[in-house]
Amino acid sequence: MMCHILPNYSFERGDNKSHRKNLFFEVLAHCALTSSSVYGGGETFEWSKCSDEAPPSGRTYFDHIQSLSPAQMLEMFDEAIESQFNAASKLDLYDQALPIAIDTTTWESDAFGKRVTFESISNPEDDEWSKAKRNETYKAIEKWDLQPLVGRDSEKIRNADFDDPELVEIAESIPDVVRYVHGTKSGDDFCYAWEFAAACIAHPTCPMVFAVKPLERKDELEEHVSEFIERAQELIVVDEVYMDSAYAQVPVYNRFRYPGKFRTADVFDMDYVMNIRENDDVKKAVLKEKPGGGDFTAKMDDNDDDVTILQEYAQYSQDEKAYGHTTLFALPKRGVETVEDPVTDRVAFCTNRAGFDSERALELVNGNDADDIEDERGGYSWRWLIESGFKKVKEFLAYTKTGDADTRLFYMLYATLLFNTWMLVDRTVKKRKGIEYADDPELKAKTFAVIVANYLRPVT
Repeated sequence: MMCHILPNYSFERGDNKSHRKNLFFEVLAHCALTSSSVYGGGETFEWSKCSDEAPPSGRTYFDHIQSLSPAQMLEMFDEAIESQFNAASKLDLYDQALPIAIDTTTWESDAFGKRVTFESISNPEDDEWSKAKRNETYKAIEKWDLQPLVGRDSEKIRNADFDDPELVEIAESIPDVVRYVHGTKSGDDFCYAWEFAAACIAHPTCPMVFAVKPLERKDELEEHVSEFIERAQELIVVDEVYMDSAYAQVPVYNRFRYPGKFRTADVFDMDYVMNIRENDDVKKAVLKEKPGGGDFTAKMDDNDDDVTILQEYAQYSQDEKAYGHTTLFALPKRGVETVEDPVTDRVAFCTNRAGFDSERALELVNGNDADDIEDERGGYSWRWLIESGFKKVKEFLAYTKTGDADTRLFYMLYATLLFNTWMLVDRTVKKRKGIEYADDPELKAKTFAVIVANYLRPVT
């Protein structure tokens, strides 16, 4: 942390600063590792450290964080990531072409205004809104003095696109919770949450997260896919991209080359594998049996593994006014020994590969069984590394109830760096003890948190 994070992080502080720079980040790390706030955590840090050096107040933290723009935060994060990747190279990691995984994660929020949208501000009486959303919208309009915006176009409100300077000022004053927080599923539960996209090295040798971006409700997914791949190419050689079903859409397909299709300079020449939502068209194309029964609809000669492959599957995007092409394939779900029902017992994926057989289709998802982890490819199944990584990153989040998007971003970036620090420390321990990198962590996350938190606050 001292070598790779702190040298690349700083606040814009005036000349009359009274705290040394590292103290801010030591307290923040203590709060993150103990899931406490910069208010309560700062107090326990001060009492247990037994030092004459008093930490900054919680209000000072928020003032300093909010002095940074999101661009500055992301720039510091990128510099810290480069330092961490240099450390990884000294551990002989990432010395080969590797896959990356891209996905989104949520950070639950109960902030006031969570149900409010630009659309509900524009038309709070719309019958489409629930009673709770309508009531919260009216309260927000009154609390935030938004009455002049009622009846205005929702997109103009979102973009503060008015000729009247007063309306621009009012639109710009709408709290971040309206722009970023939205209803989502968290497991089987429904919640309101901030959403972040992230990218991770999808290999068990050291699955570090290297890119994070906050998502607005209407962000276009293909934009951060391009940003993340370009960022990955600055750090490693990328040989494959794994994505969730939310990304299986025409704008994302068209960011990758497809064999035999016209290709422009801004198209990535690498392969992807994605789960795909099983709508009626997908079911008809690769999941259902032939009309009247019989074998699966085989598009290749080899169909011994209950695998269906359909090349040049075309989807049309009304928004893009364009087609996107992908290869659909379906295979038995994990754990299914005998396929009884071709729809319920199998799962569909898509890729920009073409001309592969059922054996290769199984490898694309389930990987191979190489003896050496360096030669092993886990296929799409390694995408779970980013999901398990997200869960661990959240364990390194300092507690906050703030409705400020910039502060949330700062905390998420810092938690990501702490997660990567844990990964690097664990790999360092393994290298010194001669343990296989891909095994379960030798140093558990909670053990790491306790050790570091106590190092930052030694009890005497």
